[in-house]
Amino acid sequence: MLARKFRSWSRAARTCATDMDGVFLSCWGSASSGQLGLGAGNTANMFTPTPVPAITAHVRALSLNGAHTCVALEPTGAVRCFGLNSGGQLGVGTPGTNQYEPTSVPGVENVQLLSLAEYSTIALLVDGTLMAWGTNRWFVSATGVGTNWINTPQHVPSSGNSIDAIANIVAVESGTLDHHCAVTGDGKMYCFGTNSNGQLGGPTRGGWPEDVGIVEVFPGVITSPKAFALGNRHTCAILQNGDVYCWGSNTHGQLGRAATSTSTKDHCPTAPCSPWKVTGVALATDIASGHFFCCAVLASGEVSCWGDNFYGQLGVPGDQGHTNSNPQIVQGVANAKEIHAGGYSIVVVHNDNSVTSWGLAYTGQLGIDPAGYDTCAPHPTYPTNTCCRPTKQPTIYIGLPLPMCTCCEAKLKRFGFGTDRDCEVR
Repeated sequence: MLARKFRSWSRAARTCATDMDGVFLSCWGSASSGQLGLGAGNTANMFTPTPVPAITAHVRALSLNGAHTCVALEPTGAVRCFGLNSGGQLGVGTPGTNQYEPTSVPGVENVQLLSLAEYSTIALLVDGTLMAWGTNRWFVSATGVGTNWINTPQHVPSSGNSIDAIANIVAVESGTLDHHCAVTGDGKMYCFGTNSNGQLGGPTRGGWPEDVGIVEVFPGVITSPKAFALGNRHTCAILQNGDVYCWGSNTHGQLGRAATSTSTKDHCPTAPCSPWKVTGVALATDIASGHFFCCAVLASGEVSCWGDNFYGQLGVPGDQGHTNSNPQIVQGVANAKEIHAGGYSIVVVHNDNSVTSWGLAYTGQLGIDPAGYDTCAPHPTYPTNTCCRPTKQPTIYIGLPLPMCTCCEAKLKRFGFGTDRDCEVR
């Protein structure tokens, strides 16, 4: 699963995807900073997949996080980015100047994968090396660039304990906040960035912020991962036998361990740190992490989730507002092959390439207008156009911790590219 053909990504409050051949790019959800690439005059939330008009070449790679989006395009692997540029994460223009349309990143080509953290961008080149730009304050040792910001994309220097000293990188992923991980061709996993909760997978944890350079992740335990995913301050990996291990913050049971005390809410209260084997998940094939939760695809095609369920992102009926460290199968979801997580939402790709999603939907990141389903009193501290999950399990639902309200039952649209098919009422 380290290399995926279907290119979709759901982070923060939006989702972007291409078709199987990468012919066109569509995005939906929040557009406040230009992160949908629709132009300066189009900053309203989009509730249905909307083509990004400036992207006409085939998309080779796609990634998004925070409020910025980047794509690598055929045939050269050149990169275009758009959205928020507060820390130079677009690699173009003056930091602080947002880009509302896809803008070419100078000096960056031959990119095979992209990975975005909230304020930084990593590009994996076809030769197995990395380029980086954006906020660098937690990555100075790892990148070898002695500044807090990298406004112009740079090759990571191959000296000392920097990333480029690691040969033959084949995959890279980023967390929702400030850490990244990479896997090499020989199956070793390395992480860098902030290590406040032991999320880098080393023998010790650091403070906040903490720049500890490159960390080889639990040598002898985490080897040749089939897939890996990074959340807010936690990291998970699937081993070759399908077992799932997680490490870092456990405030909401996102490591698959009950968070009942200070020591269990932080999986590394004292050195040496070690990964936690998630029980109840076997033969996993893909994994995704949101801010404080995880979901995994199983060999059976089912999906299992655990951690924070504040917005119904675990897919557990009637359990919004709670946490659950015990992985549970999401009912009504079958034949899954890939999974992607937003901060509080999930997108699943099925074997037939149809898509199912659930969780927080208030900016349209699930591909529906939540205003149409506002049939119960919203929580006073949340947007008025957000309603609780329907009482029956639909293909798409919206979750909020509203146990006292009577939720709607509705026929919901499956979102897709130009389709208008209704889902069955379940």
